[in-house]
Amino acid sequence: MASGRRVLSLSTFLKKARQTVGLSGIHGARAHGPGAGGSELGDGRMTFVMGNQASDLDSMVCCVVYSFFLQVRALSKGSRCRYSPLINIPRKHFRLRGDASEAFAQANIDVDSIPFLDDVDLKQMAESKSIEMVLVDHNKLSASQGFLSPHVVSIVDHHVDEKEYLSTTASRRNIHATGSCATLVALEILSSSVGSSVVCPEIAYLLSSVILVDTCNLDPKMNKTTQKDLDALALLEKKGGVLKKDYSKLFNKILNDRNDISNLSSEELLIKDTKFGLVNGLHFAIAGVGLDLRAWVFRDDKLIDAFQSFRKQHKLQFAMAMTVFTDSKGIFRREMMIVGSPSVTKHVEKSLLASDLKLSPISIGIGAPEKESEVYWCTFEQGNVKASRKQLMPLLKSILTHR
Repeated sequence: MASGRRVLSLSTFLKKARQTVGLSGIHGARAHGPGAGGSELGDGRMTFVMGNQASDLDSMVCCVVYSFFLQVRALSKGSRCRYSPLINIPRKHFRLRGDASEAFAQANIDVDSIPFLDDVDLKQMAESKSIEMVLVDHNKLSASQGFLSPHVVSIVDHHVDEKEYLSTTASRRNIHATGSCATLVALEILSSSVGSSVVCPEIAYLLSSVILVDTCNLDPKMNKTTQKDLDALALLEKKGGVLKKDYSKLFNKILNDRNDISNLSSEELLIKDTKFGLVNGLHFAIAGVGLDLRAWVFRDDKLIDAFQSFRKQHKLQFAMAMTVFTDSKGIFRREMMIVGSPSVTKHVEKSLLASDLKLSPISIGIGAPEKESEVYWCTFEQGNVKASRKQLMPLLKSILTHR
């Protein structure tokens, strides 16, 4: 295939993905016949590209764009393999993510054509060995999706490598510390023989948007930007991506779209952008919330009840909210709230206070838990604003491992 010649448009690819996974009602459908499916072995399997369970903008864009790239590459080689994105949340939760909704609309992507978690029977397909999984923006499946482990064949991620699935991913592990997973996706695509036929202006815009958000608009104070991020943005600009002079404008717009939570309940805020973990039999979750804790309590004076309902629904030993916001003086701030069973939560509290997160206890107007209560909570200002969930998750895993 000549470089730059388009053999497949993104919209056509997504429509075919919808048909293949049976969004018309046949959930769990598999491709029929030898060579019709997504495995590069050509044995009839579908290959899903899936982001993490938080499904933030980075995860969603990467699973859509990277699956499209894999499909175009397969076609360029004469392969009949099938690839599809899979957004790792129920479809009804997509409306909670205003930034993603706006970004996809700007890129003329029909979200109805993208498969979501509840559109596919992954367990059935895993049992019939009719799928393979490519992980983007994470390199270890959540506990609830552990049944997919034997089917993981490739990983693209910017988090700490947890050394999982080494026997099945082999050399197909693009895991490097960058500000955004979109950076790794962009660089891999643009360095390939089909890069020019994949990265149209709409895709260049999407990938650029994600990189800017994940690096806090390349702010050196946040210590998130790497040379790879800068390289990717420069290359994407040449493909019709965001111009350097427009970085701040776009970044602020995406933040405004993301932070418009005026119509969301506390329960929706807790599930909107959440990562789940399991260590030593202890289930926990970290929700990213764009609202300071005092304002949250002002909105909902039954906030503890919302946390408890969330814990019960997901069977969690504790739930955390890691908030991020800009105060009235324009200063970037982070706060943290932990709610859970007393013994585990107090252990986590003590360990985090001794960490480099630089936590300081604060009062947010909800009082203190009763001494004999079955639930314990604590709230903090986070002095180390550079530390995000990317750093908190491995810290929590270490704390719970040595409990």
